[in-house]
Amino acid sequence: MMWPCNIMTSSLTDREDRRAALLTVSCILLNLGLFAVLLIITPLVAGIIVGLLLPRRWAIQVGLIGALLAYAPLFIWSSITRDNTLDFYTIGMATLLLALVGCLGGLIGSQLALLFQRHNVRYQR
Repeated sequence: MMWPCNIMTSSLTDREDRRAALLTVSCILLNLGLFAVLLIITPLVAGIIVGLLLPRRWAIQVGLIGALLAYAPLFIWSSITRDNTLDFYTIGMATLLLALVGCLGGLIGSQLALLFQRHNVRYQR
C-alpha cells in the first residue's frame, strides 16, 4: 500500500542528499568537539572521516561546508569575548584557511575510500 505522502521511500539522489546533509551536521559537531584536542588538524581529521563515508562528489563539499559552519561562529564568539571587537578580515581568513584544510581532508578521505575498495578491504560506503 502506498502512502499519500511517501517520505520513507525515496530515490537514490534524495537519500544521498539526506545523507550528505546529516554528515554535514556530524562534521560540524566533529570540528567543534575535537577542536580542543587536535587544534589545527581537527578539520583534516573530520574531513577524512566524512570522506570515508561519502562519495567523492559530496566528501569535498561536506568537509568544506562543515568547517565553515563550525569555525565562523566559534571565531566570532572568541573574538567578541577576547577583544570586544570584530575583525571580519581576520575571522574570514582564519575560517577560510580551516575550511580549506577540511576540504583537503574530504579529498584525502575519499581517496582512502577508493584505495580500500580497490584492495578489497572489507569496507562499504
